[in-house]
Amino acid sequence: KNTVSGMLAGSAGASLHVGAGGMGLQMPLNQRVFLAQFDAITKIAAEGPGVIVGRCADYVLKDRPGVTHIFIYASEERRIARIMRVEKVDREHARELIRKTDRQRRSYYNFFADGNWGMRSNYDLMLRTDGRQPEDVADNLTALAQKRAQGVKAAKIREPGTIFSRQNAPRLYPIYPQSSR
Repeated sequence: KNTVSGMLAGSAGASLHVGAGGMGLQMPLNQRVFLAQFDAITKIAAEGPGVIVGRCADYVLKDRPGVTHIFIYASEERRIARIMRVEKVDREHARELIRKTDRQRRSYYNFFADGNWGMRSNYDLMLRTDGRQPEDVADNLTALAQKRAQGVKAAKIREPGTIFSRQNAPRLYPIYPQSSR
């Protein structure tokens, strides 16, 4: 199992070398890319509120206070329908794309992080989006993250199982950085 601490320990001292091409790490490219992503995620989180999707961000930020880890998913049928619509492919091709993508995500996460991709214990919330509009999901998650940042327990936000809609979600500023446009 490769972990960040193991990669960092393995990259110290003798692993650094100077050659004709300059200084570099003697580790596989995928590990160097992960460490660069690890560093970027850590720096982004230190700059203030934001949303980071994927790249083992839950693992990278697991010990950082004030972070809300969310796993968003949908049923296979909903995912197939969306892929068919967006990618303009038939049902079987859509199903294969989903399986391939999930396999890649699981492999990446399980290789670099302590835990298993999609495991409940890695997240504060797992949200199935079937039947929900993306805007409503974003509003709900914004409200949750804002309340958690204020120290409010999730159970105090609404009754368990209650979903915010655009009409009943508190009006809060988004937690993702605004574009400069």
